[in-house]
Amino acid sequence: MTEPSKQFPIRATASGFGSELKLGAALRRRNDLMNSQAEKLAETVSRRCRREEENRGLYDPGPLAVRWWPRTALGAGKEGDTIADVYENAPDGRLVVLGEPGSGKTMLTIRFVQEFVRKRAASDPVPVIFSLASWDPARLGLRDWLIERLLRDHTGMDARVPGGTSLAAELVEDGWILPVLDGFDEIASGLHDRALEKLSCSKLPWLLTSRLGEYEKASRPLARAAVIELSGVTAADLSAYLPDTGEWAPVLAEIEAHPEGRLAEVLRTPLMASLARKVHSGAESPSALLDAKRFPDEPATEEHLLGAFVPAAYRDCRRWDADDARRWLGHLARLGTRDLAWWEFGGTMSRFRRIASVGLAVSLLTALFDWMVYLPVYSAETGVAKGVRTALLEGMFFAPAAGIMFGLIYGVITMRGHVVRPSRVRLRLWGPRTGRSVRGSITLGLSGGFGLGIGYAVVTTLVRMFFGELFGGVPEDVTGADVLVMTVVNSIVWSLVFAIAGGAVLGLAAVLESPLDVSRAFDPVSLLAENRVTALRQATALVPAVTLMFLFSGYVVVKLLNGVVGVLDSRLLALVAIGGISGCVGALGYLVTFTAWGQWLILVRFWWPVTGRMPWAMIAFLEDAYELGVLRQSGANYQFRHERLRDHLARH
Repeated sequence: MTEPSKQFPIRATASGFGSELKLGAALRRRNDLMNSQAEKLAETVSRRCRREEENRGLYDPGPLAVRWWPRTALGAGKEGDTIADVYENAPDGRLVVLGEPGSGKTMLTIRFVQEFVRKRAASDPVPVIFSLASWDPARLGLRDWLIERLLRDHTGMDARVPGGTSLAAELVEDGWILPVLDGFDEIASGLHDRALEKLSCSKLPWLLTSRLGEYEKASRPLARAAVIELSGVTAADLSAYLPDTGEWAPVLAEIEAHPEGRLAEVLRTPLMASLARKVHSGAESPSALLDAKRFPDEPATEEHLLGAFVPAAYRDCRRWDADDARRWLGHLARLGTRDLAWWEFGGTMSRFRRIASVGLAVSLLTALFDWMVYLPVYSAETGVAKGVRTALLEGMFFAPAAGIMFGLIYGVITMRGHVVRPSRVRLRLWGPRTGRSVRGSITLGLSGGFGLGIGYAVVTTLVRMFFGELFGGVPEDVTGADVLVMTVVNSIVWSLVFAIAGGAVLGLAAVLESPLDVSRAFDPVSLLAENRVTALRQATALVPAVTLMFLFSGYVVVKLLNGVVGVLDSRLLALVAIGGISGCVGALGYLVTFTAWGQWLILVRFWWPVTGRMPWAMIAFLEDAYELGVLRQSGANYQFRHERLRDHLARH
């Protein structure tokens, strides 16, 4: 197997024997660290592939054989070689696996990872499956894209190693990763040649899978790569794979008698063979497949198996109705993406609707907290009836200002298709600092606070003018010019107070971020739970931070400007009340604007069930679909078992 490079860029600071000893010790420590992390990653990918095999029924009742023949010269091999053996004989550690849709390419990558990890020595790279559907070779080189995917799909990869780079970058650059690149055909068709150019120029070893047609249409062949092509499932393979109950005997007899017939052609791919076993090992007899009137040709037979798979998968499931499950899965299929990432579900809404949803959510939360604080205060001062009216009107008028501002901030951070991704960080007072840009966070806080302060001042003037009996009103001897001056002064004061508080708190939140434990791995469910805890922890910490910063900035601004722009009202109780509301609103606004879990909560978790797109127990449904073999997992994403099943559900 290919041994990764162990040449690490460590700079010597002195000369002589002592410096050589220090350099050698540093190399050993770094090598031990990378060995340890590679071993953990190998255990993680092996565990995921093993669970994938179990959920897809690849060994029930026995393993379905996947056969191939070499299209280019390979090294010395022998009968019964596994896919890992074939790869070991490939020149330069590069192997291309070609096959028709459903021929078992993804199944073969899963087996390859399992076999390679079992044979892996301590110095060997770790095979990791990457879905090529997300690679844009015009934007990113192969190494940069691999690093990006590791950071997304494997927790702890953003941890810093000696030298300052991320663990993901170090593993890729030093040859600890063996990329298993699944689905070359799913790269945008106009980028196939560019992708092959990047693969040819890269010095990395890899295993690549592709549909036959898309690979052969590319004008640029891959350099220094061995190529094998998957062949069909034989009658003997089916006999060993299908249940030995006697019910399948007529089907097997038909296939042996007519090896070029309709049924033999349909069941020659592992996908259709596995679907047939699932669909016709229950309520409907396998002999139904022999009905030429019902299934006159191959497409009709395949459509039947694809359409009957979901009802068969949920046949013995008491938790979900099969028709409901089919409708919900159809909604996921119509999203039109291979990777079903929960933090990207909200992106299926138009950007305007997402901005409006964020603004509405923040407005409602602001109104709620405003009522909670001011309702008892006003009721005690003016009586219950007047106090209720005053508190309700204040919340109704001031809440939209906060909602509009957070909606605009969300619009800024999601420009150019940016998606709010799960945070793998937590607040700490020491340790490595990685995460959002501190400068960008401060800028957003300053600009957002400035706009909120102006909005607050304008709304204050309006409610005093039109609801004077509740909010004190404007004295009769005050002219329009005086009202304008008062509004400008209030705008200056409040914008400075909110801007200083917002910029300081968001900047501090960015500074205090650090990576989570490197050794922890996750799937989509645990990532969602992890991000929920992280988001709530951040929001909880922000409540007192925003409140205290608001009080501090208010005190400083009043001291500096009092007398300069006029006499300022600096009652402590008013500042504390506004500061408390600002703390709660700022924290929850941060939650729904800057965190993936907050976005999931307002755009997907409630909206999809209300509109019938998904059940209320959405995560449980997705996990059950995975356990039943309808979905599979790729890192932190769900995917449909096969793209043909996804396309069928999307059409129907």
